[in-house]
Amino acid sequence: MNIAIRADGGHDIGMGHIMRCIALAQALRENGCSVYFITWPDHAVEASIKKHLHDSVGIIDIERRSYIAGELEQLDAIVRRHAIDALVVDSYEADQDYLVKVKKIVRCSVAIDDLNRFAFPSDIVINGNVYAPQMAYKSMYGDTKFLLGPKYLLMRKEFRNLPKRCVKDKVERILVTMGGSDIMGITVKILRALRNAEVKVDIDIVMGAAFKNKDAIEAVASAMPNVRLLYDIEDMAELMLKADMAISAAGSTLYELAAAGVPTIALIQADNQVLAAENMAEAGCIMNLGWGDKADEKIMAKATVELAHDYCRRNSMSNIGQSLIDGFGAARCAHELISHDKIGR
Repeated sequence: MNIAIRADGGHDIGMGHIMRCIALAQALRENGCSVYFITWPDHAVEASIKKHLHDSVGIIDIERRSYIAGELEQLDAIVRRHAIDALVVDSYEADQDYLVKVKKIVRCSVAIDDLNRFAFPSDIVINGNVYAPQMAYKSMYGDTKFLLGPKYLLMRKEFRNLPKRCVKDKVERILVTMGGSDIMGITVKILRALRNAEVKVDIDIVMGAAFKNKDAIEAVASAMPNVRLLYDIEDMAELMLKADMAISAAGSTLYELAAAGVPTIALIQADNQVLAAENMAEAGCIMNLGWGDKADEKIMAKATVELAHDYCRRNSMSNIGQSLIDGFGAARCAHELISHDKIGR
């Protein structure tokens, strides 16, 4: 069975779409499918795909157009050339008309969504966000299968079967991760906040493939002997398991931290992160500080100190997070896709 995934990433739009599609690709490969990524040419995207999937998937460049509908002729040719059975689309630029046309060129069409902006023509829609079950999704043709909520959250296989966390009385290590690109350049601000916070801890700073502010981060970190800079990490789950708490962008990383049971302070970097941050804060598994570019360094430092000194809250956050996310969402979505009536074996 041949599956193609249409998704983009990079510094300007972040790496969240690519990373969750990598998770789906891993699960599809485990089920014997041939998988292709169709994406705009971008070194960071190609590096991330190869890091997690090695040579087990094909990467097909598609010409960037001023509007996404302009690529449909290219997309049709790719589907025909590689005998694609199902096409997965993960892009905020993909509107209803685009998805209607995608449905016409492939046997089974799949949309990965966060926003619920229109009635979907796709055969399958995946939204693994914690808030998804409360969204009133509609099917354009009445036959869409909706896979909604954390049960279907697309997470890489390293986040399956993580051990139950034993929360320490004292915080010794803090993980800072602003996603794959640090769109707002918040990491430097966080470092300065931690430098002024009254907590003596080791700090791990993760820098993704699409970071453009590495020099500024390195300059601040060079004067902080307790800081370790980590570049394009192979196994984030292992790193998260070593952390006692985290400061994170409010994208898909929040769910990974929840699966690992890491008490987390979240900073929003994009409009599509607002609902997840608000709902996870309401559930009790994160502390939401709002928009990262507006968060004051003193507020960041104060929140860090308060959470580090509050064992009961950290323990509760950890338990709630791990009960919410089990890490098998990609495997469930892959099963639903390959067993769908239009392509089922």
